[in-house]
Amino acid sequence: MKKLNITPNIPGIIVAIIMAISPFLPFISMGRLSRALIDGGGDGVFVVGAAVFGLIFAIIGLGAGMCISGLAAGFIFYIDNGSVAERIGENAFASALIKNDIGWYLLIGSAVAMFIVGIIAIVKKK
Repeated sequence: MKKLNITPNIPGIIVAIIMAISPFLPFISMGRLSRALIDGGGDGVFVVGAAVFGLIFAIIGLGAGMCISGLAAGFIFYIDNGSVAERIGENAFASALIKNDIGWYLLIGSAVAMFIVGIIAIVKKK
């Protein structure tokens, strides 16, 4: 019987935790008003789901799974960012007031980092 060689990917675990936290932080803000990605329901839940899968893949050391999790979170970011930009793009006054917030930066950063960590894990296994 062959023993499984499971090596947790510590950077992947850290990135997955950051990715899971990002939907709960302010995504966009306008003055003192802010909105988290989880406030809208669906998209924030999908990001948390991608982070949970990324965490599982990082714990078992599966680089391809971490890449897929990073791509999924990046795709959700792209969809949300595009829909917000489309809504406020028609109103120059609103676009001047609305700013990206910490959740926005953490989500895109963690999505890119998860993809890169996954690629590094794949390259190291070969």
